[in-house]
Amino acid sequence: MHRANVYLKLAQYPEAKEDYLQVNDLFSAVSDIRSVNRLQQDSTDGYYRLAELLYQLGHVSDALKEIRECLKLDPEHKKCFPFYKKLKKIDKLLLTCEEKSEARDYLGCIASAERALAAEQEVTLVVFEARRWLCSCYAKVGARGELVC
Repeated sequence: MHRANVYLKLAQYPEAKEDYLQVNDLFSAVSDIRSVNRLQQDSTDGYYRLAELLYQLGHVSDALKEIRECLKLDPEHKKCFPFYKKLKKIDKLLLTCEEKSEARDYLGCIASAERALAAEQEVTLVVFEARRWLCSCYAKVGARGELVC
């Protein structure tokens, strides 16, 4: 049995979360942090860490919801506020990609995806999502040979 599972059975959620993070099991860590946040409803650090993990998993909209919870508790939180601004920007750009694609404005989709890639270059799954939109929209305008796909 994994040590994190033992911590879970003992209701030692912070220890379980850290153990899951050490073995890079982000989904389990997210689950544990959610459990801790339910028990400690005033944990700005918990909401921040949860938002951070969700963002690493490419769940930008979910991360944005969690970071808003952090800001409800402390509107000027030194980590949450800058991260909120970044999440809000990336989420808006990715939603714009979807909207432009649905409206068959593929050049607008491409522009939004390129702005998302300019704003985020490090988080692999977020970059993947922006590149997915870029590739999809380039394909729909008939561009061939683009290096994005």
